Amino acid sequence: MKKPTRVCVILPRLPPCADGLGDYTIQIWRHFHNQQEQASTSLDKDEGWHFLTADGTKDSEKHFPLASIRQLPGQAIELANELEATDTVLLQFSGYGYDRNALPFFLKNGLERWLKTGSNRRLVTMFHELYAFGPPWKKAFWLSPAQRRLTKELCQLSDVSVTSNHDYLEKLQESAHNRDIRLIPIGTNFSGTKILPKDWTRLCIFGKQRLDSLTLHGQLITYLAKQNLIRTVVLCGEQDTPANRAQELDLLKRYGPKIKIEEVYDLPIDNVPDTVARCGFSITNVNSDLLAKSTRFQLACALGQVTLSLKGRYTCLPLLDSVSLLEYERSSMENLRTKLTSTAMLESIAKEARRLSETEFSWKHNAAKWREIIQ
Repeated sequence: MKKPTRVCVILPRLPPCADGLGDYTIQIWRHFHNQQEQASTSLDKDEGWHFLTADGTKDSEKHFPLASIRQLPGQAIELANELEATDTVLLQFSGYGYDRNALPFFLKNGLERWLKTGSNRRLVTMFHELYAFGPPWKKAFWLSPAQRRLTKELCQLSDVSVTSNHDYLEKLQESAHNRDIRLIPIGTNFSGTKILPKDWTRLCIFGKQRLDSLTLHGQLITYLAKQNLIRTVVLCGEQDTPANRAQELDLLKRYGPKIKIEEVYDLPIDNVPDTVARCGFSITNVNSDLLAKSTRFQLACALGQVTLSLKGRYTCLPLLDSVSLLEYERSSMENLRTKLTSTAMLESIAKEARRLSETEFSWKHNAAKWREIIQ
């Protein structure tokens, strides 16, 4: 008989692998144990928690020698047996993290078996992604129906489902009525970020998906360049492939031939260069419906930048006050001009974005929500 284990976290991988779900899991563990002051990579010995990772354990065990980390079984029966002594499972769900087609039905079947063969057991699922979509000539189109079914069944199986943005929340509510579904934004890791006076002619584009950001906001950048409202674009974050970098530069030259381009890659989180911190504006690779799950948006807020966001489907975003960003529609670019030329308005938005970073997006703010769910 296994020694009783209070919480088991199932996730694709833990650090040192570069993985947002792994970093997110460590933050939950740290704040659950009120150890916020520890290094962000620390996991102490804890008889009440253990971790099952899909992508091997060798590197993680070396990185966290005191933690209980085991390989996630790939069969439903084996998974149920592995969880025999567990009271609560926290599933960090992103389908492609467990299966090449994002269809890890063994997870759902194993967790269902575990729930049925014991009492007082709880399943908490954090939905980082729901399902893929795309045109008929893409594989995602044909996989999407089965992925949607898996998402629905997991949500119905879970005692509590959590997601990070309004778009996912509504989709989960549509697929699983009368279930406990909660909204918690991805907590920010960008505490104590420097705030510098802003240059409102500088636009920053974070992250490795810069090409997606440039494609999404091409019409906006073209308009801003023609109006001489943006003169410098800063490309920063993780450096992309040479081919993608060439595409980024080519797009920018087409959008605004006179735009000055600066490149600042491999940024340290705790020491953002002044050339980035002075940027007044930023854009991301998602529309406003998904901003609450965007670490790029969180960094922009922490820096006191104004995020220019393509308006999504929802008119009300519970986690994002409309005064913390500037939404726009492609059909009415002129409506932006007055706002972008009002320094007082821009400074007010930047101040609200910073407040958002220190409250709704802070791990200190969200820790109580997670403790309530897991306990």
